[in-house]
Amino acid sequence: MVNTQSDFIPESPVEKFGMILVGLFFFCFGLPFTMVPFMLLSSGAFDIDYLGVSIFMLAFASPFFLAGIGMNFMGLRMISRAIITSEDSMMNNDTVPISTLEEWEGMNMDVEVGPIWSHEDYLIRKDREWANAIPGWELTGQWRTTVPGKMSVVGYKK
Repeated sequence: MVNTQSDFIPESPVEKFGMILVGLFFFCFGLPFTMVPFMLLSSGAFDIDYLGVSIFMLAFASPFFLAGIGMNFMGLRMISRAIITSEDSMMNNDTVPISTLEEWEGMNMDVEVGPIWSHEDYLIRKDREWANAIPGWELTGQWRTTVPGKMSVVGYKK
């Protein structure tokens, strides 16, 4: 199974606090950019008598508004990722703890284990590192490299 999720999930309180601070910074940094069209509106830059100037000012303010909204979204996303703990995100994930599934009988799965350099390396490490890693599952003897030099998977069967 390859993990395709790219979001960073903080584990320690220091990481969570840091993410909240950075998220607040991004949100506050983007807020003035989000407010540019409203500041122009309150200053009287949009006037129906000068339609060309009003359209120009609207076109001028649009990139600022969109950049500000992007920064606001990024900051709020960081804050929400820091507040929602990894236990909460497990509830939203499609995975279920293996020990609770009886339907896995007779099935196989691949587990990421880091780099395996050769078949000899696999044979040396299989009993020491992976044989009892998942209770109730046994190694199939098959492995493959998913990311050369970085990640390999080993096969387990129930």
